[in-house]
Amino acid sequence: MPNGGAVLAATSRSNHPRSKSTGLALKQAEERVLGLELTKRDPHERAYDERADEVLKDVSVMKLKGLTKGEARGLMEYWAQSGVLRQRVDERTVAEKWAIAGHGVVGEIERGALYMRI
Repeated sequence: MPNGGAVLAATSRSNHPRSKSTGLALKQAEERVLGLELTKRDPHERAYDERADEVLKDVSVMKLKGLTKGEARGLMEYWAQSGVLRQRVDERTVAEKWAIAGHGVVGEIERGALYMRI
């Protein structure tokens, strides 16, 4: 963006409207990173949006993976030091939250650690 801002977004495949332009732009961005030949638009398809194509032509994609147990522990210790997490951060707690959170999904670790009361 002109003032140095950025747009952060995430897509998932569950219950979302399909956008041919967004799908093509993301696929081409991944192909650029891998050095593959770029997928071309289907010339017979009318569902593409010219405005979206223009905006998304330079989009970049970053694949996110779950946290390691060490990273999860660091995050939980940060929450504990800031007073948000009010339970002991030890190996058992970290392993439990990490496993329940799908092996390091940050939002699920947060949900399990901060919102669950036992």
